[in-house]
Amino acid sequence: MGTIGNLGHSLHSRADLDRTLTRRFLLCTILGGPVGAYLLFNVDARWVKLVLGVSVLFGVVALQRGFDGVAQGSWFDWLFGLVSGVLNTATSTNGPPLVFVLQARKVSPAAFRATLNTVFLFSGIYAAVLYALRGKVTSELLLVSAASLPLLLVGSIFGVRMRSRINEATFRRGVLVLLGLSGVSTILSAL
Repeated sequence: MGTIGNLGHSLHSRADLDRTLTRRFLLCTILGGPVGAYLLFNVDARWVKLVLGVSVLFGVVALQRGFDGVAQGSWFDWLFGLVSGVLNTATSTNGPPLVFVLQARKVSPAAFRATLNTVFLFSGIYAAVLYALRGKVTSELLLVSAASLPLLLVGSIFGVRMRSRINEATFRRGVLVLLGLSGVSTILSAL
C-alpha cells in the first residue's frame, strides 16, 4: 500500500528530489535487500527489531545534540543506506536510517519528502518482488491491501494539504518526535 502512495507523492514532488542521495540509497537497497531477506527467514525478527529500535533512539539523541551529517562525507550515506536496504526486506521498516541521514544533512523538507517517497517507491517494489519469489505474497494480503486504499487516499490528501502549514523548524522537530516514537514502537513490538 505504501508503494502505491509513494508513487503519487514521488511523481508530484519529483522536481525537489535530491538525485545524488536517491541514487545512493537505491543502490544500497539493491545490495542490502538479499541480506535482509536472509535475516527475515533465518533470524528471530524480535532481535532485529530490538537492535533497530535502540539504534533509532540513539540516532534521535545524536540529532538533538546537533550531529552534523554534512561533515561526515559520503560514507555516511552509504552506510546508513545499506542498513536501510537490509531493513527493507528484513523488517519492512527501512525509513529510520534514511530519515537520520536526511535530517543530519539538514535537507529541505521538500527534498526530504521527495527523496524518501522515491526511495520508498522503488524499495517497496523491490521488496515485493523478493517476497513474491519466496511465496510470501498471498491473495489475502492483496485483498487487505486493496481494502485499505480509501484510507491511504484520505491520509494522502490530508497530508498534502498540511504541508503548507508546517514551517521548516516545526518539520524538523516533528521528524525527531516521529523518529523517537518509531524507535519506542519498534522496541515494544520486539518485546
